[in-house]
Amino acid sequence: MITFSIFDVVFFILLAIFGLRGFFKGFLKEIFSFIIWVSSLALAWGLRQFPIELLNINSSMLLAETFFFILFFIIFFILLVLIFKVISFAFNPKTFISNVIGFFLGLIKFYIFTIILFLSADEYIIDKYWWNSSIVSPYIYNSSILIGNIIGEIPMEDLDNFAIEPSKLVD
Repeated sequence: MITFSIFDVVFFILLAIFGLRGFFKGFLKEIFSFIIWVSSLALAWGLRQFPIELLNINSSMLLAETFFFILFFIIFFILLVLIFKVISFAFNPKTFISNVIGFFLGLIKFYIFTIILFLSADEYIIDKYWWNSSIVSPYIYNSSILIGNIIGEIPMEDLDNFAIEPSKLVD
């Protein structure tokens, strides 16, 4: 009969977890994950004695090496995970193109909002120092003239007498 020690149980549980994690993440993400783990371990192992020599630590060398190995491993692991996430996010064609288009749409939306804000308060804004000293104010002004020409003049006298009957608001 086969008897499992506590180590065997923990080993097989972790083996199953890592296997299932790899299954759900896919091949390419697991390759990146493997590179992150190996690189973090190699860098931590290579640099574990550097702080000991730099700080002249003479107490328990094994404890100091273990501490700095774990510290460097955590630092490099987190750093490499962040780098690979940025790289995989930036170069994923679906999300990258969608994000770039969303970025430009956000810029256009803000610019249109700024023009509408200017058009609604131009009499108040036009004489202010912060407006006249602004670098972008001429562009907003010219764009507002362009949009004003496209939209046309809004007859303000018709808006003064504009009223909605309360009975029309409720069905």
